[in-house]
Amino acid sequence: MKIFEIASYFIKLAKDQNDFMSNMKLQKLCYYAQGLNLVKNKTTLFDDNIEAWYHGPVIRTLYDKYKQHRASNITEEDINYTLINNDDKSIIKETHDKFSGFSAWKLRMMSHDETPWSKNYEEGLNNIISTDDISNFFADVMSSEETGADIKKKISDKIIRENSEAFKILADK
Repeated sequence: MKIFEIASYFIKLAKDQNDFMSNMKLQKLCYYAQGLNLVKNKTTLFDDNIEAWYHGPVIRTLYDKYKQHRASNITEEDINYTLINNDDKSIIKETHDKFSGFSAWKLRMMSHDETPWSKNYEEGLNNIISTDDISNFFADVMSSEETGADIKKKISDKIIRENSEAFKILADK
């Protein structure tokens, strides 16, 4: 699955709900979608690397495509997202539903509290965040067989350790 198709679908969902979608917000939503998919479907949603940048997890190819927007709203859907299968659309929609209510800056701050970014970030280096780091972090609090109530119970200790608002949101199914 190509990252541009996923991004285009996130942009479509944002437009449908009159939601604001900046490049930074799009980056963070793609990061969370990758994490959810790694745990729920045991595979990557997209093949592009996620890097640990100053402002959190970033997919360089996606950043380059939308960087001219800076903090402005992205509204164009120039890729055919209809090629995305229903399972992947479900992950993208779940991610959007859970995280789109947060500003780009809030998502940035949340990702900074999480191990995949904090373990890999070194100023100026843009290190790659491995899919193992992402998968391990998300797997600590989720499994594809658990219900929302099970996840909520399981992550309470993790939330305290990580102070991650992302998992509080995931628990509120």
